[in-house]
Amino acid sequence: MQSTQIDVKEYGYFAGNQWRSAVDNQVFEVHEPYSGKLFARVAAGSRADGRTAVDAAAQAFAGWAETTPAEKARLFLKASEIVKRRRGEIAEVLARETGSTISFATFQQDLVAATLQQVAGWVYLPKGEVLETNAPGSHSIGVRRPLGVVASFTPWNGANVLSWRAVISPVAAGNTVVVKPSEFAPVSAGIMLAEVAEEAGFPAGVINVVTHAPGAAGAIADEFFDRPEVRVINLIGGVKTARMLAERAGRLLKRTVMELGGFNPMIILDDVDMDYAVRTATFGSFFHQGQICLNTRRIIIQRKIYQEFLGKFVARTKSLPAGDPLDPKTIIGPIITRDAVKLIDDRVKEAVARGAKAHTGAKHDGQIYYPTILDGRSSGCRHRQRGDLRASRHGRSGGHARRGGCRRKSHAVRSHVFDSRREYLQGIRDGTESPRRHRECEFTDRQRRDSRANGRRSRQRMGPHGTPQPG
Repeated sequence: MQSTQIDVKEYGYFAGNQWRSAVDNQVFEVHEPYSGKLFARVAAGSRADGRTAVDAAAQAFAGWAETTPAEKARLFLKASEIVKRRRGEIAEVLARETGSTISFATFQQDLVAATLQQVAGWVYLPKGEVLETNAPGSHSIGVRRPLGVVASFTPWNGANVLSWRAVISPVAAGNTVVVKPSEFAPVSAGIMLAEVAEEAGFPAGVINVVTHAPGAAGAIADEFFDRPEVRVINLIGGVKTARMLAERAGRLLKRTVMELGGFNPMIILDDVDMDYAVRTATFGSFFHQGQICLNTRRIIIQRKIYQEFLGKFVARTKSLPAGDPLDPKTIIGPIITRDAVKLIDDRVKEAVARGAKAHTGAKHDGQIYYPTILDGRSSGCRHRQRGDLRASRHGRSGGHARRGGCRRKSHAVRSHVFDSRREYLQGIRDGTESPRRHRECEFTDRQRRDSRANGRRSRQRMGPHGTPQPG
């Protein structure tokens, strides 16, 4: 299937179950990452438009909070059926607007439909608990109640499924929502959701979407923070943005819910199933062009198997077809913006200049950046890179490799350790701790004092590089 130019659609923003133009009638243009063609014109919302959306959500809150579970479940199930019916249409929007391959875009629709079905059961979950009390013959009851308006900032990567994730939980709990989608994916990360919610019959003001042009997010965010009706800030995005939002929310005592990007290592030890490790490394590294928070950022391999793994990894990576995201055969689609392509290319060139070796890729065609594998210590990840770039390095032993993967532990979202020896993996979670630390955690306070008093005996119990020894 080839991308074709069709009539360019113009979208308003959605508040109070009405599609609205921006107060000044301004729009901004969204272009397809792959072809560069104009994809849509979208309302360029301002602070005044954000105010309209918050007003609608605040007005709807009291009624929605008292809506019965049966009615909520009916609406969620209706939305699920709509997503199933519009599966192909919404998937094509995702592919054209964000460069998501059609297979990933279709997967998102299936996941959204399944989650909407699941949430229909969540509305019946208990909303309180019986609490212990010191008063004889009595008990206390704790009841959970919805908070109010939730402002949700939704991203461009995984745009459709993540926008629904930012809406489903708060709405199921009885809150109302204002979605502010990324300017790079206003249709996929917001408007499609609003269309489904409108067709499903959600009451006016329960789900609202306010769009904005590049560089204009700050004014809408100001409205969110200044309004006392907005009780929660919900972000799916990057650490830099999260820090700014969390700081402002803290000053105003607004609650925050944040799902952030990370630096995710994969550690491969020497008794691994090599072909499985290569397949997983390829998928983890280059899925959605390396632009999602769970992508593998660095691969650390024990020296004994390093060359074997690298050779197979490079060969498999070179076989990945790149091109039109609407073509079902495509695995590598375009990077979201030209600026992102330049950032990747600059960092590849910097790494190579510092001594890294590029085994494949290190080039781009338009916004297609070919999957790139760098190795050597000089490729050390000074940046949290999003895009088709992976660094690999080797470690002398299992313990050394694990500690190498833990150095950026504060940014880890997910880490993978490939090793058949289960005892080494106990407690090594999310790349945050080493085997030495886990052995020490088994000591009692007295044993710790004894081990410090007899450092030699303690060292004898630990092998090279902190690897636990029997006994």
